[in-house]
Amino acid sequence: MAAVRSLGAASAASATQSVVLDVADSCAAVDRAQLSRLLDIEQRREAEPALRTARVVIACDADVVTLRVEQRGDASRSGSRAFTSADVTGEIGARVLALAAIELLKPEPEPEPQPEPERPAPVPTAPPVAPRAPAPSVRLMVDGSMQTFGFEHALVGGGLSVDYLRLGKLGLRLGFDVAMADHDYELGSAHVQLTTLSAQAGYLALHDDWTARAFVGYRIGAGRISGQASPGVLAPVGTVAGACGGPLLSAGLGLRSGSWVTELGVEAGLVSFPLEGTVAAHDPITLSRYWLGLSLNVGALL
Repeated sequence: MAAVRSLGAASAASATQSVVLDVADSCAAVDRAQLSRLLDIEQRREAEPALRTARVVIACDADVVTLRVEQRGDASRSGSRAFTSADVTGEIGARVLALAAIELLKPEPEPEPQPEPERPAPVPTAPPVAPRAPAPSVRLMVDGSMQTFGFEHALVGGGLSVDYLRLGKLGLRLGFDVAMADHDYELGSAHVQLTTLSAQAGYLALHDDWTARAFVGYRIGAGRISGQASPGVLAPVGTVAGACGGPLLSAGLGLRSGSWVTELGVEAGLVSFPLEGTVAAHDPITLSRYWLGLSLNVGALL
């Protein structure tokens, strides 16, 4: 490896405060004297004190000239740049190397602080709304009822009804009822039983706290009047059975608590198929003309 000569950019007494220049002997194209003079001028002109404690090394390998600059005592602050021999030849080449050394010695400018992006004001959000329970589809009711035909014969019983609720204010009802009555006489007794089915439709309001309905429909079924003689009495007895029913009007008003409903209902109808049973020495038992009914209904929404 060729020997390296050190050319000071200032006197030996102030070498520690001047740029130190090392140029390899193989770098014949580099004008050492002119480069040293230019570095000495630049170090006086620059206000950066690090420039006066720098070391500039120039090495040559074939046609490639390498410029390396570092701070004495701080190897972490260093940099290098490569040139061709034609770029650094003569006085112009010395100026190119001097300017490159000065650029490598200057610290990188600190990036300007970027202003923090403005954060958009938070958009107020509405408080979450609790989901409503799904609307019920049907209402299942159990009732206890009392019916009377022409205010003469009262029958007591009960039944089961189902209301369909998914048609807005229009309600549909199917019902099944059984009503019975017993009559006692001197010679015996009579038992009356009426089993009917009803289909009704009309206005139905279902609110959070109360319910109301007004229906029209038809009730049809089978009636049976059976006689029985008292023990030890010889008297003719028999049974009368047949269809019984007719068109009706019904209404109800109730209270609601969650899925539970209690309702008071009334009903009135005209008998299309009358039924009559005779009783000796007494008025006949008749299911005719019209009927009136009163019921207490308890049920659940499903």
